[in-house]
Amino acid sequence: MDGSGGSSGGDAPGGQMMWWPVALSAIAGAVLAWPATMVAARHIRSEASPISGSVVAIAGGIIGGGFGYALGWSWLLVPFLGLVGVLIALAMVDLAEFRLPNRILIPGGLTVMVVTAVIVILGATGSLRDAAIGTVIYFVLMAVLFAISRGALGFGDVRLAVLLGWCTGLLGWRVTIAAIILGSLFGGGVAVVALLRGADRKSSIPYGPPMMLGACLAIVLTGSTF
Repeated sequence: MDGSGGSSGGDAPGGQMMWWPVALSAIAGAVLAWPATMVAARHIRSEASPISGSVVAIAGGIIGGGFGYALGWSWLLVPFLGLVGVLIALAMVDLAEFRLPNRILIPGGLTVMVVTAVIVILGATGSLRDAAIGTVIYFVLMAVLFAISRGALGFGDVRLAVLLGWCTGLLGWRVTIAAIILGSLFGGGVAVVALLRGADRKSSIPYGPPMMLGACLAIVLTGSTF
């Protein structure tokens, strides 16, 4: 009786509290899209048409809200929101120029990785072992693909795999596997579209955004279990 009553009494408040991190993270993601856009603009050398600021803000809000759903009230949510900004900046440059600037990826990625590691060491939920496993799996896979792609993939995608493998692996190495599968599906779709538009097998494609999308979706899908 007591146990049942306690569980029932906690369901409604817990359900309501669950949406607070989603809402606040969505707002944070949308706000972070603004400085991320400014950072990306400084690295875009071509005259490619910039993505609408409202579209970028909506994307940031969706990703941020998804992370809020997956992580809830966890200290890990803070660096993961920082990850939103890093990914948005990288995606904008990759879509415009088919490259992932080291000046964004390396400092941004290392900051996210170090902060998440410290937070987990201090007691937050997460697995550094699985993060390391996820990093190795994704890095090795992308390194092999880079070697056999004959220029279709850039080494920036390999570096990106380190960051995505780490962040998804923190939630479990199976999340990294899901990220790889989803990223491959999205990337395959991009490749098909590129081929239909006249690209050949040696043409460069922006594979970074599909990788990011796959990782973000894999993280969000852990929301009911993490």
